[in-house]
Amino acid sequence: MRKAIVAFMLIFIMILAACGDQSSANDTASDNENIIVITERFFVNQIVEIILNADQYFGRAIRYEGILRVVANPHTGEDFFFVIRYTEGCCGVEMVGMELLIENGTTISDDAWVEVTGILEEGSDFPVLRVTSLTEKSERGSDFVS
Repeated sequence: MRKAIVAFMLIFIMILAACGDQSSANDTASDNENIIVITERFFVNQIVEIILNADQYFGRAIRYEGILRVVANPHTGEDFFFVIRYTEGCCGVEMVGMELLIENGTTISDDAWVEVTGILEEGSDFPVLRVTSLTEKSERGSDFVS
């Protein structure tokens, strides 16, 4: 039990170190018109930080790359869009990312590698990213991140 507590504390400290110190994120943001750029190296930590503390990020521009996932609601046929990456979780491989609000949908196909930029807004259950730019990229980054 003691080892589990120590492991949890170490993980918590790593998350705080990666996400709590916003100097590198803010340096990147100031160079890109105050856009928060989510990096591949700290992808999971940055996404979790934004989702858990969304009220501090509402109205801010966010940019990141990942896999476009289009999920249709089987009852209504309505499409839902996400840009995600995969990570190891407690139950195996899990998806990490944000839901996108895209006016008029997109012609980019499911599973394409994209760069998304948008403004974080309050969603019905979780924060959502209102897309201002969605671009398919020819060079793919890492599908799996930590």
